Order: sequence, then C-alpha cells, then structure tokens
Amino acid sequence: MPKEVERIPNARKTQNALRGLGYDFNSSVADLIDNCIAANARNIEIYFFRQDKGFKLFVLDDGDGMNNKQLAEAITYGSEVEYDKQSLGKFGFGLKTASLAHCNKLIVFSKKKGQSKHYGSGIDTHQVSKKNRWVTYDYTFSECYEILKDFPAVFIEMNTIVMWDGMELIDREYKAKTNDRHKHNYESSLVEKLKMHIELVFHRFIDGSSHKKLKINIKLNGQEVSFFDPFCHDEEYRIPILLKQSEMYYKPFEGLDQNESIRIQGHILPSKDRFSSIEAWERAKGNQNWNESQGFYIYRNSRLIRFGGWQRIIAKDEHIKYARVSIDIPDAYDDLFKIVVHKAAVSFPESLRWHLKKHITPKVSKLAKTSYKPPTKPIKVRNKFRKHNRELSDFSKDAVKKAAIEMSFTDSKNSHMSPVRVVNKGGDFISNRQSDNIKHHIKENMVVTTGILETDDLWKIVSDADGQKFTVVINQNHPFCEYVYTSKNSVLTSVVDALFYTMGFSELYTKTEENEEVFLTIKDQMSTVLKKLTKEKLY
Repeated sequence: MPKEVERIPNARKTQNALRGLGYDFNSSVADLIDNCIAANARNIEIYFFRQDKGFKLFVLDDGDGMNNKQLAEAITYGSEVEYDKQSLGKFGFGLKTASLAHCNKLIVFSKKKGQSKHYGSGIDTHQVSKKNRWVTYDYTFSECYEILKDFPAVFIEMNTIVMWDGMELIDREYKAKTNDRHKHNYESSLVEKLKMHIELVFHRFIDGSSHKKLKINIKLNGQEVSFFDPFCHDEEYRIPILLKQSEMYYKPFEGLDQNESIRIQGHILPSKDRFSSIEAWERAKGNQNWNESQGFYIYRNSRLIRFGGWQRIIAKDEHIKYARVSIDIPDAYDDLFKIVVHKAAVSFPESLRWHLKKHITPKVSKLAKTSYKPPTKPIKVRNKFRKHNRELSDFSKDAVKKAAIEMSFTDSKNSHMSPVRVVNKGGDFISNRQSDNIKHHIKENMVVTTGILETDDLWKIVSDADGQKFTVVINQNHPFCEYVYTSKNSVLTSVVDALFYTMGFSELYTKTEENEEVFLTIKDQMSTVLKKLTKEKLY
C-alpha cells in the first residue's frame, strides 16, 4: 500500500499564481460586492481615492458581519464555508484572489450586526513572499480603530469593511502620466468605468428586480450608483424578439420543471437616430464599443457574470451590433457551465450551443439586420486647406492663446463625458461634450472636418479642453455642404473650409450665454437661406 504524504504547496509561488488568475479591476470590486450581498447587506459603500501618495479602496456594507472565527475563515484560501445555492459566492477564493490581484495588503474589519467593536484579519503579500509561509494577521479592536478613526463616521457604523492598500499596478500607471491633468483624467476614468461596471453587473439588485426581489443601495465615493438596463426597456423603439415557450425556456435535461430551465430572451436596441437622445445612445454601449457589446448577457442568480460576444456560435457583425440576448442560468447548472473563480469566463454545454445556434441566433440575426441602418460615412475631402493641417493647428492654437480663450470641464470627475465650458473676453458658454471629439473622429491637428450633425446647422464648434483647441465640424447632411463637398473643385472646398473655420473662430471669440440666442438665430437663418438657394439651384 502506498505511503500517504501531505505536501503543502510553496506559499510564494502559489500566491503569485493565484494573483495572476486574470481579474481586472472592475471585476475584482464586483466580487467584493458579491460578498456584501451574500451577507444580506442592503447598503454598500465603495471609496476609491489617493492617500499618502498611493491609491486605497474600501468596500463597506451593513450585512450580517463576522465574528473572529468567521473572519479567520474569510481570510483563508478555499475556506470551509458552505455556500447557499442562491449565494453569489461559490469557491471561497473570491475575496482573496480578487483583492490581491490589485493590492499587496488586504485587511477585513468586521463586527456582528448589533455589536460595536470591529476586529480584523489580513494578508500582506510581501510577508508571505518573504517568509514563504501562509501567514495572516489578526487585528485587535484598538488596532482596527487606529486604522479607521480618520475616515468618515460611516466606516465605524458599517458592519464589514474590506480595505486594499499598496495598489502598486494602479499607482505605477498613475505616476507614469506626464502632468497633473493626465493624472486627474486617469483617476476619473477609473472611477467612471467602475461606476458603469457596477451599474450594469448589479442592475437587477439596484432596481429591485433580482430573483429575491432585493433592492440594494450602492454608493461610490459618496454618490448613489444608479442601474443600467442593458436591454433599454424604456426606449420606445426597442424591439423584443418573439420566442416560443420551448425556445425561451430551455431544459438541458428531461423531467425538469420550468424553474430549473435556462431562460432566454432577445432584444434589438434602437439605432442611433432612434434612441431618445445621443446621451442615452452613448450610455447604452457601456464601457465597450457597440460591436463589443453585442451578444449574450449571462446571469447567475440575477448577477450579470458575462456580457458581450456570441461564444463562437456566430461572429460579431456590424449589422447585428444592436442585438443582445439575456441568458439566465439557474445555480444548479454551475458545473455544467464551468463557471470559473472570477466568474468572467463561462463555457456553454454543447446541448445549449446547439439550441442557440438552431433556434435563437438565426432569429436574432435576421431581425437585427432588418432593423440595421448603416451609418453615413464622412465625406473625404482633399484640398490645400486641409493639407496644411499641422500649420493650421499651430495657427489656431496661437489664435486661441492670444485671444485669451480658455476651455475647461464642467464636471472634472467625469471629464471624458463632461460638457466643455469656453471662457472668452465677453463671458462664457457651454460649447459641447468632450466626447464629441471621439464621436466626430477628430484627430490631432484637425481644425476642420466634415461630419454628421443631428441638427440642420451648417457647422458646429467642438472644443477640446484637454488640448485647449477647437475643431469646426461642417455638416455634410446640409444640402449646401453636400453640394460643395461632393464636387471635384478643391479650390472651392478649400475656400469654403477657410470661411467656415473663420466663422467658427468668430463664434468661439464672441459668443456668451447672454448673446447665445443671437448666434442661434444667425446660424438658423444661414442654414434656411442656403438650403433654399441650393434647392432652387440659384448659384
């Protein structure tokens, strides 16, 4: 009979392997929120900020809390805790692997509901590596208090607090930025993307439509996090895909009741011009672009665990980019779907792949392609004016500087979507959203471009608060502009470019909130008259 031998894995190497499981920042924070919900929390607060030259993250909740024994279990890899089938937790690794993928020091403070004193347990990866042992650290009430006392009162009031310290990867990225503005934008972008991820992943918990009908309140840096419905049920022109009962409720095995079925629903979102607003269209794509966000949205116990992509059943396609299919997996099928520790990867069983390929994706593709309206491509213009983009860009920046025109974000915490305020000698006005630079494909040194505007205006100023510059977007959908810019006359297009650029700069130099109505009237009349002249062919 062979000899039984217990061999404990090397702590240093195993820790490094577990830290490299593939958690991104947003998914890691979502894993912590899973633990809060599993502990029956109704209020969750997240704080992410820089302190003492480094980033810190705290996740607080008012759930059941833990005693010392439970804290020790929580901080132990693969703990013996038995998870309820309805729980969002599954393996006993999430807290540690999610946290230590992004920080060197993890501390969990907790007290049972109704008690007043927090105790703590933690892991310091440097110490594990140095000692090559699975060392953890327990904190007394006074040691916990010393760490938490300088933070807002809510820290002491909440039952469980998870703290990340020593966030080296994010700190390194932050320090690599070349100036304060870029550093600020990097931090703001992290917060905004995290907010959008939480809004999407936990939208059924935030709006109260989860399987347990629980409504969870989540705050990020003191601000309420709202929900983001990826299927845009409130949009008037959303198209639900009609499925038969046998298509909507799929049973991998015979003899199961409807509660044990996999539920499938399909949706075609409106095209850009049919959304209720440009802002709603921008928001609906989430943290990804539209092509990346098409596909399956997979839920386990009302929590979105995977979104975007067609799981290699069909290919991503521009013509079906507004198609989204929700798939709700009962917890009984965890093993069947091979859900991994970080919950971001899911493998479909072959029987479900066949069902989706035969019954669902053909209907989705057909309806999506029927509803698809191809975007109008910007007119390509080649002329002498645009050929000298670099020189014109330098000229434009110099003109802005000499005129003492300044551009700034009205919402510095959300700079990439923020409106841009222009200040000139006469006053100030709101010009556009910073994201318009991406929307109109504005490249470096571009002072004039043709594009598609949602209004009948002949042109639009797009100010860039990051670069302290502006670009004039000429509306190719206007009959006059279409006539001029589809001609082969490069001299004519060059002269009209110069004219629009001059009018754009004049607007930037002179316009204020007080005289804005005058500019709107002038642009409206110019548009109307030129439209009529073009229609009547009077030039």
